[in-house]
Amino acid sequence: MEVYINEFSWSISRDATFKRCLREYYYTYYRSWGGWYWHATPEVKKTYTLKNLTSIPGWIGSVVHNSIAWQLRRISHGKPPEIAYILKKVEDDMRFQWWYSQTGYWMDEPIIDPSI
Repeated sequence: MEVYINEFSWSISRDATFKRCLREYYYTYYRSWGGWYWHATPEVKKTYTLKNLTSIPGWIGSVVHNSIAWQLRRISHGKPPEIAYILKKVEDDMRFQWWYSQTGYWMDEPIIDPSI
């Protein structure tokens, strides 16, 4: 298992968060760190999960974006577009993710990558 190290770095968005709200900065960059590990404390897992929640419009955009990216990868490898398949995949992904959200499973086992 690869272990990630939380090293200090600087970016414009990180600096803006720091200037806007120190509490938000702490939760975003430090308190939530490692929340994806199974052995993380419940508090860290909860912070990580809440930090990564997405609005419904953002969620729809992610599902559509991932599907378009998949289709473009196929085309770049010389394969024909599969419109019927992609529409079914979008529908299936959205149904699964909606069910996952409604059952509350996401609180215990968040999906790291929604395209999985």
